[in-house]
Amino acid sequence: LDLPNYVYGDSVSVGTANYSKNRLYDDPFLAMLSANTKEEVDGSIYADYAARLHENAKKGNAEFAYLYESMACLCDVLTVKFDLGNRTRALYAADDKDGLRALAEKDYTKTIDLVETFYEAYRKQWYHFNKTYGFEVQDSRLGGLERRLKNCREQLIAYANGEIETIEELNEGVIPMKDGNFPYWHQIISANVTCGI
Repeated sequence: LDLPNYVYGDSVSVGTANYSKNRLYDDPFLAMLSANTKEEVDGSIYADYAARLHENAKKGNAEFAYLYESMACLCDVLTVKFDLGNRTRALYAADDKDGLRALAEKDYTKTIDLVETFYEAYRKQWYHFNKTYGFEVQDSRLGGLERRLKNCREQLIAYANGEIETIEELNEGVIPMKDGNFPYWHQIISANVTCGI
């Protein structure tokens, strides 16, 4: 069940705490976390992890299938979203408007759909295991992520169509971060101060 955090392989000794959460919430325009990773990570590892976890959900102990399914759906999201920020920045830097349009229409749309699927699986897990109190936080986090992805997609399409001249976030360099790994959601989602507002 911890596979999503073992981005340097599935050996227990090389995992990175909350890595999947960092990449899930990493803003694709700001790319603060993905652009600040110390070591290169092959994001395709998530496709393998998703397949393994989906298989465990189907063939494993039925009592715990929802846990495996939830983590499999997270890996499905990360299969597409893992390097979405880096790919977005590279196409923007190259002024490849056709590439940006394709990325927005295909990968951003797919990521949005996969976030919704993950939300449903995670909701099922939460309600099975926890009281309903507290899920409003997940509604805000995952709902906010979905809305941000939609906004980024809309901006990319507007830029590709010549409706706007620039995307300000993509004109700026990536802010250097400690080591590309933050444990708190409010540190991941923005360079702005979001705690205590």
